[in-house]
Amino acid sequence: MSESLAIRRSTGNKRGVAAVLQRLSYVLRHQGDLVEARTTAAESLALHGELGDQSGVAYSLNTLGNVARDQGDYASAAQLLHECLDLQRHVGDRQGAAYSLHQLGIVARANGDLTTASRLAGESLAIFRTLRHKRGIAYALAGSGSISRQQGDTTTARRLLAESLTIQQQLGDRRGARNVLEELASLAMVRGAPDEAARLFGAFAALLDESSQASDPAASPQHDRLVDAVRTQFSEERFALLRAGGQAMTVDQVAALAGCESETGP
Repeated sequence: MSESLAIRRSTGNKRGVAAVLQRLSYVLRHQGDLVEARTTAAESLALHGELGDQSGVAYSLNTLGNVARDQGDYASAAQLLHECLDLQRHVGDRQGAAYSLHQLGIVARANGDLTTASRLAGESLAIFRTLRHKRGIAYALAGSGSISRQQGDTTTARRLLAESLTIQQQLGDRRGARNVLEELASLAMVRGAPDEAARLFGAFAALLDESSQASDPAASPQHDRLVDAVRTQFSEERFALLRAGGQAMTVDQVAALAGCESETGP
């Protein structure tokens, strides 16, 4: 990508430079290089603005908003994502708007505003369902399920998370499935089912082992705390046995444990 960027810079291809910077900022963010991601997205934003490319401006604002969120600057994240959402609505980008609503919901949840987070997640899910955009549906369901868990509605949380997991499995999205399994394990602990939580963390580990994105930091401090909370419920031998059982489960067995219906659809 660096070579492609250099070629476009040398030929004065501003539109090409902006496009490569846009993609590069996304990659850098997901690699965890937030400082460089912000610098790259800011340059992309400026170039798209010069070119009058509103869709490009919106994409760059979205990346900058998500970088700010990753850095814990929720005020800036909300401002940037709202700017992005307004522009997406102006140009008629419903899919982009649905993703921005989803991301604004994550920011609201991080700020402890579960009422706003629930509303935004619901708006996002409604648009994704209308568009029949399965990946977006899965993400919005996971977000709504997590909010329901935090609100203490374990029945709704499990239903939403189970539907999300079904779609993630259909799409072969291991990263998305891992996130949902972690949420389901947390929910199992709230429901007083530590055996289920241990097996779900085993299933999580199996997906990590198989994933082409294994370089992602799966064992975050939060993840470690969740696993430790489950581990304390058992002897080391019993926990290892349950976790190994989860790792050995088939996709259908994981779905059944999570409470998924066999034919959950969007």
